Amino acid sequence: MHRAPIPDPIWRRVKKLSRLVNSLKSWGLSNFYGVNLGCLVNNRLEGRTAEGTGAGRGLGRAVAVALAREGAKVWICARTVSELEKTTEQIRVTGGKVELSEVDLADERASLRFIAGVIRKAGPVSVLVNNAGILQLNPIKTLTSLEWSQTMAVNLTAPYLLTRAV
Repeated sequence: MHRAPIPDPIWRRVKKLSRLVNSLKSWGLSNFYGVNLGCLVNNRLEGRTAEGTGAGRGLGRAVAVALAREGAKVWICARTVSELEKTTEQIRVTGGKVELSEVDLADERASLRFIAGVIRKAGPVSVLVNNAGILQLNPIKTLTSLEWSQTMAVNLTAPYLLTRAV
């Protein structure tokens, strides 16, 4: 099967991820936050399930494409379906397997429904990438409690819940 080349900006991000994984391994870590680092470096993800949040753009998209390229079936989620569709298209063009879901990770129930659905349909999750995040640049004096709550829910609570579920 012919695989289209990965665009250069994404490939650079994948190389950075690979360097990070190799650095962690050089520090004696074979497992990092539940991810078996050996499976990422040895390119052996065939038949495994990977889940990535915030996969609609940037590093999240790059990691999702890389995981699919290595043979994993990738389940991606974000709030913006149009961005997820671009990631899905990029993965499918290279022959990868992907499923997408629109999920607001600020909603605990939605986060848990998403990961439960992945596990129910695909079995155990081998790789979990908690990439979604909110960056609030407002000064603390103008930051509303709703903005604070959403930031904490996406940046801290959702990764905790998803990691615990897998």
